Amino acid sequence: MRLPVARTGLVEAGVRRSVLDRDYAALTRGVLVLLACDADDGTEFLPGTGGEPGRYRYDIITRSRAFEVTRPGGVRGYWAAAAHLGLVYWADSSAVVIHRGRNKRGSLTDDGPVSYPVFRPLPTGAGTVTPDPAFPDLQVVDAATCAVQCLTTVLTGKKTWWVPVVPGLASVTVRAVQFLDAFFQCTWLTPQDVAVAARNHIDRRQVADILALTDPGFGAQSPMETALRLIVREELPARYIWISQVHVSLTDGSVQAGGSAVRCAVPDLACPELKVALFYDGGHHDAAAQVDTDFDMVQSLRDVGWEVVRVNKTLLKKRSVMLKQLRAAIARGLAGAG
Repeated sequence: MRLPVARTGLVEAGVRRSVLDRDYAALTRGVLVLLACDADDGTEFLPGTGGEPGRYRYDIITRSRAFEVTRPGGVRGYWAAAAHLGLVYWADSSAVVIHRGRNKRGSLTDDGPVSYPVFRPLPTGAGTVTPDPAFPDLQVVDAATCAVQCLTTVLTGKKTWWVPVVPGLASVTVRAVQFLDAFFQCTWLTPQDVAVAARNHIDRRQVADILALTDPGFGAQSPMETALRLIVREELPARYIWISQVHVSLTDGSVQAGGSAVRCAVPDLACPELKVALFYDGGHHDAAAQVDTDFDMVQSLRDVGWEVVRVNKTLLKKRSVMLKQLRAAIARGLAGAG
């Protein structure tokens, strides 16, 4: 783990100026980090982050820690808090917001390699936690407060990322559901927690509609799985439902409890009554070993009577083609169930 360090501390420890200039980079004024191999595009995200290209050269946790080196105290909010709480998507392209006092505000300045935080008043009633083992005194707002802060930036269009077209839903709604699905996965937060924290901040009906579309249990394991679930949400006939992360026995096709010793496949979405399984194939499915594993798993599922539809980002963009394949699988499932 490469942590931000004060330049003065390195100098006092005897590190030569030539080494500092060659092997370290500035995060903010007076704070350095040991260089690693830079990405081809010049973006210098550090290991262990879900960094996405944006205006900042370094991931948000490293920037947040750097500000703690130079000026300890304050409470991290918004996307910096979300990253400290475990969110691995979207945060790295955001400014570090620090809540300090009740009235202090500051404008964002980012002059290239050196970044500075944005100051905002601490929200009334916000709780704080200290989740960073490397900086145990660094405080962030509690998960419920953080969720509402991030959700507000999404719903107002201040925070955006690419999403596929989902019939019947605005892009901001799709992003809001993706964010909450991911945040539920990395925290103990519940939909009720979000609803309570959002009072007087976000329209109650809007929050209720968004929460109704989320999957807070063992649901979507990635934002694209969330998007897939939203696209197919109305494709099943009445009385049938999609269930996330179902464990299907590859021996007899039965649904197993999680943790079963039976060899299972785990579709991202499934309708057990119709024996239809959907898988979203992210980038790691392109690796040669994973291709072979996926092929064997799909064949095994088909051998025990399941219909399988595999979707990747390319197919998700070709919604009509994907839905044609899915509807054919559902029709065969209905025929088999009848």
